[in-house]
Amino acid sequence: MGKYEVVKTFNNIETGTKRATVRALNRAVKSAFSNTSKFIRETYNIKKEDLEKFAKIIPASLTNMVAKLIVNRKAVGLYKYKARQNRLGVTASQRKGEKKLYRHAFIASMKAGETGTHTGVFIRTGVKKIATKGRYEGKMREQIKELFGASPYNLFKDEIAQKFLQEKFVERFNIEFSRQIEYESSRVLSK
Repeated sequence: MGKYEVVKTFNNIETGTKRATVRALNRAVKSAFSNTSKFIRETYNIKKEDLEKFAKIIPASLTNMVAKLIVNRKAVGLYKYKARQNRLGVTASQRKGEKKLYRHAFIASMKAGETGTHTGVFIRTGVKKIATKGRYEGKMREQIKELFGASPYNLFKDEIAQKFLQEKFVERFNIEFSRQIEYESSRVLSK
């Protein structure tokens, strides 16, 4: 084995280590998000899709070896927390086993965009204004506002959830990194 082959082998090992690190980071962040999502859903009445809709994973690459989990700060409508209409208002349970009554609230579907509808929990504000559009245009109408529950950002930001997320990330990263290094070393040494 000459000098050129030794240098080439070391370059392959360095590149292989970077590839292994990137793959391990990406798999670890996906696994940690999935496990933390499950952990949050054990306490809160929120569906997996509703949590995933507000989260985005930016994968690591060879040029940027940082994987990111970004959770949107936008709040989730109270309707997503098992809201039910009754004669006193609306009951919703953000945490499992706890129900809260929102007096005088109501569930309604509103037109959203060109073709869609949006269902939510609304309450009257007590302020009357002249409607600017719709079938009540030009008439005095009491304004309504939508009620929201906890945002996924706050659920993930919770101290217990953060600790759980970090533990799962480190645990998964160590497993994946070992596997990927083993795979890359077998690739390099077989050449």
